[in-house]
Amino acid sequence: MTSPRTTVIVTQRERFSQFCNSLDSLYETKEPFDLIYVDMNSPQAIKEQLEREAIERGFRILRLDQIVCQNTARNVALKYANTEYIIFADNDVLLSNGWLDHLIDCADKTGAALVGPLYMEGPRERGIVHMAGGDVHIRVTEKGNYLVQSYIHARDHLGIVDSIILRRRPTELLEFHCALIRKSLFDKVGSLDEKLPAVGDHDDLCIRALQAGEKVYFEPAAVVHYEYSEPLLWCDMFYFFMRWGANWANLSIQHFASKYNLAKDDPWRKSIARWMKKHRKDLPLPPMGGRIITAIVRTAFELVSDLSSPRTPSKVSETIDPDMKQRQPEPSPALR
Repeated sequence: MTSPRTTVIVTQRERFSQFCNSLDSLYETKEPFDLIYVDMNSPQAIKEQLEREAIERGFRILRLDQIVCQNTARNVALKYANTEYIIFADNDVLLSNGWLDHLIDCADKTGAALVGPLYMEGPRERGIVHMAGGDVHIRVTEKGNYLVQSYIHARDHLGIVDSIILRRRPTELLEFHCALIRKSLFDKVGSLDEKLPAVGDHDDLCIRALQAGEKVYFEPAAVVHYEYSEPLLWCDMFYFFMRWGANWANLSIQHFASKYNLAKDDPWRKSIARWMKKHRKDLPLPPMGGRIITAIVRTAFELVSDLSSPRTPSKVSETIDPDMKQRQPEPSPALR
């Protein structure tokens, strides 16, 4: 059997409960890979279901004793990854046939340090593009620094996207819904920034890679979908509202702006805050017996989550697949 060149690291994007379909699509992948699933203190029922999947499929779970931000979870898992490539994937993505082969082929042939697929959103049959590459860089002006960020063909139907766009090409922006990264990049730019708990995490890594002279590529032959319209389950509620809460948002926006010395009137500050607030309001909640009860419950979760600060795990418990026992954590110098 060919040794895997890639470690897939799965973290929770905004809820715990959507992992089953994503795992199914992942294990349809023919290219060999190692899987490290970071379980951020999920509810007991989810924990037990994950453990059954790990035993059946043979992958490693790293269970943290705290709900943490995604970059913290990713950094924990990076210490256990010993392969040439890393895939960061959210637990709510559906992966197309051949996705991993295409991402690796792009990285091999272009020398890219980061490769992003064609991101689709919503049900597959709708054919809605989330992004087909994009721009992210800092524009320096006399008035101050401004973040230039754009998503190519965001929310457009795939049928109207020009074939010139749907080709392998350099880009600036990819997202952590699914992204291939050379592990050696972290030796060069350092670990993921854990002071970006809600937003700016993928933007930050792309900017740092480009500033270090590395290539970022878009590979449309690899396609991933993420579904965001299903109602939350009760077991997801606290994490969802914490993930998109005002405190995590403000910490991320303030740190990103300070890190890149953004001007006080940079539009990104307000636009990303508006998006987070809208997303938190738009996602349907579990059935609760009426609008008044739903509004009360939503307000209560918002108030509690807005007071919650990002945490650092004090304990990491491992569930180790027997075939992975020899792969003990060997963090790169940047992660020590």
